[in-house]
Amino acid sequence: GIRRVVVSIAVLVWLSAATLAQGGGWREIATARLEAGSQSHLMTLQDNTMRALATQIAVTQGVLKLKRVVLRYGNGKRFTEEPNRTLQPAGQGLVVDERTPEHGALVVTVIELHYEPLTAPVTLKILARPESGTRQMAPQGGEAAYREVEVFFGTSRAREKDRPKNGRDLATFGAGDSGTLTLGRALVTVPRTARPFGDIPRPTVDLILFRFDLRAEDPKRDFTLASVDVLNSGDFRRRLGERGMTAKDYPRQAFVFVHGFNSYFEDAIFRTAQIAHDIGFDGPPIAFSWQSRGDGRAYGHDRAAAAAASKQLRQLLAELASTPGIETVNVVAHSMGNEVLLGALAGQGAKLGEIVLAAPDVDRNAFINAMPNVISRTSKGVTLYVSGSDRALGLSSTFAGGRPRAGEVTREFGPLVVEGLETIDVTDANTDFFSMHHTNFADRRDLLGDLRALFRTSTRPPHVRAKSVFVPVGTAPKSYWRFLRN
Repeated sequence: GIRRVVVSIAVLVWLSAATLAQGGGWREIATARLEAGSQSHLMTLQDNTMRALATQIAVTQGVLKLKRVVLRYGNGKRFTEEPNRTLQPAGQGLVVDERTPEHGALVVTVIELHYEPLTAPVTLKILARPESGTRQMAPQGGEAAYREVEVFFGTSRAREKDRPKNGRDLATFGAGDSGTLTLGRALVTVPRTARPFGDIPRPTVDLILFRFDLRAEDPKRDFTLASVDVLNSGDFRRRLGERGMTAKDYPRQAFVFVHGFNSYFEDAIFRTAQIAHDIGFDGPPIAFSWQSRGDGRAYGHDRAAAAAASKQLRQLLAELASTPGIETVNVVAHSMGNEVLLGALAGQGAKLGEIVLAAPDVDRNAFINAMPNVISRTSKGVTLYVSGSDRALGLSSTFAGGRPRAGEVTREFGPLVVEGLETIDVTDANTDFFSMHHTNFADRRDLLGDLRALFRTSTRPPHVRAKSVFVPVGTAPKSYWRFLRN
């Protein structure tokens, strides 16, 4: 009677658990290794498109005392559970956020695990139970209409009141100078639908000096911020290191993007996400956002702010130099961001990888004087993109009393050529696309391709790594390269 019923129920429970762990339609979507001494682990499943009704965490080696699990989905939703469970190879995997078909299948894009400090490494696998009849397929419908790109950041901006969004608070930064370096991590949604390569679709329009909202943002169409969180130095470096060590295409590499004049905090985050996404950068991308006012009329303010922010960028580069798992730090600076970078590199410091100076809004003579130090700080090389069609640089020259900028190509001066620096004249391509205020850039694919080649292989000179894109001009020591429009 009662004993038979109890035994039957126990057998059913055991069989159910065995089904979860050993089959039952579960499919592996990721694996991970958690290092000894760690207390948390972040997994960004950028290529996962499986619409699933549940997620399972199963340990294959070691013992994991799991305290908290956070799942983020492709539609922006978030699930948190505090199971306080011990997982080990002989035990049952932990199933989280199990739903019925009526509640809808979702695509897992990010998994955060928090656990007791590990005394030994742990390996685990993540499984998903797919929606009935589904396969690893191209995204369709609203759930997989976009993917999330993880962007780390350092900023000298003052923090303002957090902004509520998607049921959580996003850290917010304004144009004030905090005087300190704040570190953190953001998630950017990137629409999977076709978009011009290098473009950042947003529901806004820029008209000379002002930015207007045309409609509500939509992650299916726009780049949006899904989260912005502040991290302490230890967590920041640990997460960077984990990302660097798991990268396959850009192993143990990071890149830092320093934005230019007239930019908001989110502009820097979006542009960094776009570059990482479009060149397939699987190491940690990092935005450094200094306290630009994001106002085309505030040139004087931004010039002073750029000079003041060099100290915080120097601190960020020092953080990266001491991060286990990161061996090469590449830097891309645009427009007035070059002013920040040149100040940060003054004096002694760790070697950098590739340094890319795009349309520097810096006085030509000051730039030339700074180059010996900049060149000495790279273990690979320095590339300068200059342009005779960059509208922002032309405006900057006017603001600067007509003094030519280092990134300008003019009839009087031509492209700036400095020994030890590879200068590429991209007048036929333009460099406006590095900012958020461009209107058209048909050849951005070639410049992004050049960044990809620099980061991956450091092949030199330019016409060797891209024979059909760049052509050498002149003879040394006045030689440079010119972009060829296809």
